[in-house]
Amino acid sequence: MGAAIGAATGPVAAFGQSWAGTGDGRAHVWILATVVGALLGALTWPLFQAPAPRETTPDRAPDGNARTPPSPGAGFGALFGFSVGLVAGAFAAFPMGSVLGAFGGIVAGALTVFAGDKLQPVRGGLAIASVIGAGTALLIAWAWLS
Repeated sequence: MGAAIGAATGPVAAFGQSWAGTGDGRAHVWILATVVGALLGALTWPLFQAPAPRETTPDRAPDGNARTPPSPGAGFGALFGFSVGLVAGAFAAFPMGSVLGAFGGIVAGALTVFAGDKLQPVRGGLAIASVIGAGTALLIAWAWLS
């Protein structure tokens, strides 16, 4: 989930750099922003996972039923997307990439978590959720700046 949210922030960060014209905004910046966002999201997402209680096994709840980890809410996805988009955008496309990466992370993070919960049973559902989040955030940023 972290990689999907992080990758969804990349296109908006790169668009911000292309729109501002203060630096290079060609295709390699779009790829770099997406890859850095995905790596940063994948590496930091496990830090926010709650550990299992000690009195139960990792795959069983106290009543003996199988445990499913709680999914984060859209608000947490927006906050996580904001922070990953801010850092990934600053790394790949400073200065406007950082600003629009953070903005795009709010929208893309919330939508990726929401769509990811709905599309979880579908094969490749998390990738589809990431594309939905990135596309919607990019469309909103384009409409806002145009």
